[in-house]
Parts: sequence; structure tokens; C-alpha cells
Amino acid sequence: GVERMTTAIVTGASRGIGGATALELAARGMDVTVTYVRSREAAEDVVGLIRGTGRDAIAVRCDVAEPEDTVTVVDGTVDAFGGVDILVNNAGAYPRQRFGDLSVEDWRRVIEVNLSGAFYMTRACLPHLREAGWGRIVNVSSVLAHMGSSQGAHYAAAKAGLLGLTRSMAREFAPHGITVNAVCPGMTMTDIMAVYPEEELRRRSAGVPLGRIGDPEDVARVVAFLVTEARYMTGAVVDVNGGILMR
Repeated sequence: GVERMTTAIVTGASRGIGGATALELAARGMDVTVTYVRSREAAEDVVGLIRGTGRDAIAVRCDVAEPEDTVTVVDGTVDAFGGVDILVNNAGAYPRQRFGDLSVEDWRRVIEVNLSGAFYMTRACLPHLREAGWGRIVNVSSVLAHMGSSQGAHYAAAKAGLLGLTRSMAREFAPHGITVNAVCPGMTMTDIMAVYPEEELRRRSAGVPLGRIGDPEDVARVVAFLVTEARYMTGAVVDVNGGILMR
């Protein structure tokens, strides 16, 4: 049959690490489904940039905490591009809250988005990957999975859970030609960091051995490497943090 271009789904790709990853994968010859929850215009902008490179892209609304939404995204991707080969579980939420201020609802929502969302998305993609006998899944965790967070126990717990999920899926999917890896970004200049005043950002940069806060592209290139080059890597956790955590 006709060989088709590789197709990727990147969740939470209207901006930040997800947006940079969508563009990086397109630059490497992939068609991309860009998912968003609220930022439709931003997602359409990313789609426009991808189409400008000669690849194709679509934007689909998806709350990854809603299993039905994830099925819709995968179906839409298969309809548009003929299949799905790559999944980047990037969508996340990090509301800064002290443990004592966490409601049960706060806890559940953050676990659902950051951890369950990756399960729901992968579950929707898996039949297509298994049928093809090839697949690449990258889960975007966080340095806080290792360090913990004094203003986001729910977020750190979810991101740590994502590492256990990564290794479990890697073991189970390996016989089907599917690799599953994780990246743990450190401080990266996204909307999550934009809440800090300039002085705080300078202070934080000074605490990074490489002397700066990361760019979304710094993470996107590592994700692209895991998807395109790393054929003998699975169940790996790659730290991309400028050296703030050395284990």
C-alpha cells in the first residue's frame, strides 16, 4: 500500500512545551493533531505554523480527563491522516496550592488531568499502535516527580505516578513494537512560569547550573529524539532541567 507520513497526537499543544513539540515533530516530517481545552485560537495558530512547513495539522478540543474526548481525538486523527503512530501526553495543570488548602475536588481534578489523562489517551490510541506493530509514546512528567513540591502535592504525585505508568506500559507494549518513555522538564518558560515576577525569574535562573530557565524547544527536541531516534530506549526517564537535579 501507499506509505503514509507518520502521524502524531500532542495533547495540550496550543502553547508551551506542547506547542513547541508539535512544531518540532512537524519539522521532522510528521502530520500532527494539536489538542487544546480552552485556547482554540492559539491551537489554530500552531496548526497554521505547521501547515506553513508543508505538513498537515488539525486542532481538536480535548479535555484529557474526559475519556470520551480522548476517543474523539483519536478517531478524528485516524479520519484526517489515516492512522496514528505517535502520542505525546503533554497536557497538564499545575494550580499552585498548599496541601492544607487542597479540597478533594482540587486533588481529583489534578490527578485526572495529569495522570488519568495519559491513561485515557493511551487507551484510545493503543489498538491503532498494536495493529501497526509500531508506536512511540512520550509522557511529559516533571522534575517535581523527583523533588516534590511545597505548593503542589497533587501535581507532584500525579507526575510521579506518570513515571510508574510509563514503565508499566513500556514493559507491556514492548512486544508490540511500541516504546514508552518519559521526559522530566525542570523550570521552562511557559505559562506556568509566566506568573512569576522578573526578579523571581532571575533568582530562579541563578539556581540552575546552566544559568537559565529552559525554553520549550529544549524539551521539544528531546521528545522528538525519543520519537525519531531512540529505537532501543523504552521505560526511560530523561531529565531536561539545566542540571537542577542530579541523581
